[in-house]
Amino acid sequence: MFICSTSFGQVVERSNFDRLVIVDEENINYSIIYGRIYKCNLNDSTHALKIFREYKRPDSLGGFYEGRIPNFYKINTEIQDLVIDSIASSYIDSLIYFINNPKGIGSITEYLEMDSVWHNNYKNQLADKWLSSSLVSDFNSLQKEYGLLLLKNRKLFNYLLLNTLLKTNTSDYSNMTLAFENSTDTLIFSTYGQKFYQIPWKSDTTYINYNPQLSELVGKILPNDLIINKPELTPSREEVIDALLMSLTRSADIRKRKRLKQAIERAKKGWLY
Repeated sequence: MFICSTSFGQVVERSNFDRLVIVDEENINYSIIYGRIYKCNLNDSTHALKIFREYKRPDSLGGFYEGRIPNFYKINTEIQDLVIDSIASSYIDSLIYFINNPKGIGSITEYLEMDSVWHNNYKNQLADKWLSSSLVSDFNSLQKEYGLLLLKNRKLFNYLLLNTLLKTNTSDYSNMTLAFENSTDTLIFSTYGQKFYQIPWKSDTTYINYNPQLSELVGKILPNDLIINKPELTPSREEVIDALLMSLTRSADIRKRKRLKQAIERAKKGWLY
């Protein structure tokens, strides 16, 4: 049976479960799906991490997609129960702690240390980096003015940052799943986030967790021999900033002069729309 939540979130008691299962999967517009399933015996002192199996569907398209999809050709559907690594007991404890203590959306900027103090200290440097980049080489003065307003207003910057971190698309459906199992029960946490940290993690209808530390820890546990979602789980701050400036460029790329002037006036009041 599946264990349902008791209040806000779900509680994982390590002693109640025998296995940790990790599913690392890439889904490309439902035409290509491939991934790896790991299992770890929680009662084994070595906490060996085993590749339970690898899969890819449809395999008949492998030749067509080879070289176009990272690591698709590396998937070996004949692998089963191969010990590839081990998980430190402290990692398992931390994993359970982060699951049992879900955080809200504000934890993202907190973890990145990109709070109001950071923004006040670095907004001018970000502005200089943006203006000197090739991203704005075709922008006119009004577009640059609007972009700077979005960048320097803390409220608008925060919206832009969260939108960058949580951005989704309609062609890539990556999936990470953590499951705690025993002989009768399974407790599942999944994320279908497509960008940085792949947050939020969800379970049933009430549990939601935006803690980047959970994602980063899962990324550390995943081996390096087959890279599927590991980079998205463990991004650097520089990658986040580069993506944010790209999002800023798209937001400021308003071609109709009247609409652009209206957007500037709203931004001066701290309004996005």
